[in-house]
Amino acid sequence: MLNVLDITAPLFTLILLGYLAVKSGLLPDSLLGGIARFVLYFCVPGVILSNFLREQAQPVLLPEFLKIYAIAGVATLALGYLVGLLLLRGTTAASSIYALGGAIPNSMFVGFPVLMQVMPDIAVQVLVMCVLVENALIMPIALLLADISAAKATSLPKRIYQIAKRIAVNPMLIAVAVGLTLSSFDIYAPSFVQISLDMLAKAAAPAALVFIGGSLVGNSIRGDIGPVLSTSTIKLVAMPLLVMLTLYLSAPIPDNLATALILVSASPMLSIYAILASGYGVGKTAASILVVTTAASFFTLNAFLAHLLE
Repeated sequence: MLNVLDITAPLFTLILLGYLAVKSGLLPDSLLGGIARFVLYFCVPGVILSNFLREQAQPVLLPEFLKIYAIAGVATLALGYLVGLLLLRGTTAASSIYALGGAIPNSMFVGFPVLMQVMPDIAVQVLVMCVLVENALIMPIALLLADISAAKATSLPKRIYQIAKRIAVNPMLIAVAVGLTLSSFDIYAPSFVQISLDMLAKAAAPAALVFIGGSLVGNSIRGDIGPVLSTSTIKLVAMPLLVMLTLYLSAPIPDNLATALILVSASPMLSIYAILASGYGVGKTAASILVVTTAASFFTLNAFLAHLLE
């Protein structure tokens, strides 16, 4: 267990550091938006492009991995939606947002740093594939379900267009598309560009973890206990178990990729979850869910690490 804590303790230490920095006023919370944009628009593309545009082996997209993650992600989304709709008696919009929290892990800001500690040789490859599935499939489905109930206020075709536009301008997907295109033509970055991208890549995980910690300040544990506990349980327990079940039932993939996928799926939900939820009237409950899930992930993520790495 001590070796497992050696892996996760630095990550949660940086989250705690971000929390204390904002809580004490040393880091004004008004700067968190800037940190998030720096990570999203510079560091994350740097991580992706630095690996696509070097002359050594680039990340490879494996169809079987993408299929397994897509099936498990959609299954988790359906589970969360049904729990919200049937058990919690939530609206279509609220149930969809609860489902979104359970089905999309924080693959960039938590999963990726964990993989860099455990299996750095495949961390970027796994990140690229997870980003594709999450942003091109799972999130659009969840947001479309949430928007259906609001279609009377704004036409559904317009909302579909807005979702498609959000996908088209996603900096992570743009970086993957650019990297795939350039590397397929054997176009690589000159050394000074590669060094700059590598520097941005190294800044991604620390900045992201500090941002997560800072964003938890002021988010008290409040709201309905049902959505908080059910969404946290689906995210931290049900999703990795569904991934394991899908891996068992599907064509085999390399063991290290299977382990990496389980670890990513065991991460808490994306850090902008409460921001997305605020547009659907459940922002405060989502903030409570985010706080509980992030805190509980210290125990559940360590448990999955201990089991997978034993």
